[in-house]
Parts: sequence; structure tokens; C-alpha cells
Amino acid sequence: MCKKKKTCLITVLIIFSVAIYSLKILLNYKGVKIDVGYMKRCIEIADEVSYNSFQVNWKYLYAITLTVNKDELKKIKDQEIRSIANSFIVKNNDANKFKKSNYKLRSLDEVLTEMNIIDKQKDKVYKYMNKLENKALVNISVEQKEFINNLEKYAIEGYYNFGILPSITISQAILESGWGKSKLSIQANNIFGIKADKNFHGKSILMETKENYKDVIKDKFRSYNSPEESIKDYMNFLKENKRYKQNGVFDATHYTKQAKAIEKAGYSTIQNKKGDKVYSQMLIDIIKQYNLQLIDNKAQTYYFNK
Repeated sequence: MCKKKKTCLITVLIIFSVAIYSLKILLNYKGVKIDVGYMKRCIEIADEVSYNSFQVNWKYLYAITLTVNKDELKKIKDQEIRSIANSFIVKNNDANKFKKSNYKLRSLDEVLTEMNIIDKQKDKVYKYMNKLENKALVNISVEQKEFINNLEKYAIEGYYNFGILPSITISQAILESGWGKSKLSIQANNIFGIKADKNFHGKSILMETKENYKDVIKDKFRSYNSPEESIKDYMNFLKENKRYKQNGVFDATHYTKQAKAIEKAGYSTIQNKKGDKVYSQMLIDIIKQYNLQLIDNKAQTYYFNK
């Protein structure tokens, strides 16, 4: 027990101040707060830089810029984010018939090394990455995450074999099947809404469908034994129909270009109240909201760095 009340009070205040300071350090290091507005900013700049090459991981931009700027968002300029994004993309000097792209993606470690990021800062970058692991622009349910995970392997394989970006494959499956809950997907395993035209000789099912904004008609749709069979047929459908190649679908390395090319080729006739085509924008919104572009980043980083 202190002899003097004044001495006791000073001691308590010092201990309290040290505790608060330590807590702030701990929270800043282990419990970094994620800013949704800055997430959107990094996503937009990552897409801007990636548009004519390969998909940069927006989470890398978020983690690096916050770390080097000591968590002070106000200090970060778009030019800095753009510069770091560009450092992930390099020319592929080994491009050939097998490796069609003229670009390659660097790993996070390669870029951190090039930037001379010290070990302590690297640790914080990876702390941010851990915190960002399950972060997206929307809350992703367990069922939705499972739906995406179940398609990812086949979507990446389809990209390597056919050139359809994983984000496009998965976003189309989400949109066309309502996350696998549509009648067509449940009754016929058709998760891409592909009709049974005269060139199709497999099983079919008669279902209602929307042709424009309000028009509802009945039409024949392809029927499959499994969702995996539906994915494979979807890839072949795009490849075998000349209009998709003619409209630049397979030339696109970024999802925004490929979504627009697929719409232009006539995959869907869906329109809004004004009569404007909205299919490509719906795909783009789904991709951004659910981080599907990060699967493109994974596929492109691995395949073109082999």
C-alpha cells in the first residue's frame, strides 16, 4: 500500500498509460481493421492495370500499401497503388505457341523483395493477407463458398484447355443457375442455361425461360447427368460456336473484356427496363463482389510461370 496518495495515483496512471499504448500496438499489428472503401479502390485499380494483361491480386495492393504507409490511408495516392500493381506484371520473354500470353505474374514474395521490404514489414503484409482471406465486397455464405469451391477446379482446367477465364465460368454458373438452386439446375444439372438446339443430340428438358425483360416462353434445354458434365459441355459449346471466336471471346485475358465479348456474341438476351443489354455487367458485378477475379490470378500465376 502506498504511503502517499499522490505517489499511488501517479503510479496507477503510468501503468494505465503503458497498458493502453501496448493495447494499441497489439490491435494495430494483430487486429488490423479492414476498410471497405479502400478495398473497392484497390479492386478498381487492380482491374485497370490488368485490363490488357493479367489479373493482379487486389489484396496484395491493399496489404503492401497499408504496410509501407503505416496504416495511414490518407497518405496513399492512386499513383502509388498503380505503380505497385504494375510491378506484378512482367513481359513473358518465353512466350510461344504453348504459352500464348506475352505476360507473366510475379509472386507476392518477388515483389516484396524487389521493393526492399524488410522482414518486419513482410510480417505485417502477411498479417494483412490473413485478415483479408475471407474479405469480399459482400458477405459470402457457407453455401455460396461451397458452390464456388466445387466449380473452381473445373473452371481452372477449362481455362487451360479452352481459354475461358475461371471468373467467367463461375459467374455464369452463379447467374444462370441461381447458385445451383434453379429448377433447370436441380432437375437437369444444367447450370449454364444452355438450350437444346438442333445441333444437340443428347437428353433435353422443357422449361420456362425469360427471353427479354418480361417475355416468358417455354423452350428445350440440355439435360446432364452431373454439374461436371454441364461444365464440360459449356466449354465445348463456346468453342464450337464460331460466333464466340468471331467476337473475341478467346482473345480476352481479362474478365471485363470476356464478359462483354460473350454478351456481344449473343449468349444472353437479358435486358433492363430501358431495353439495354445488361448481361455482361451482371457478370462483372458478381465477379467483383465475390472475388472471382482472384481465381483468375491464381490460374494465370501458376500456368504462365511454369
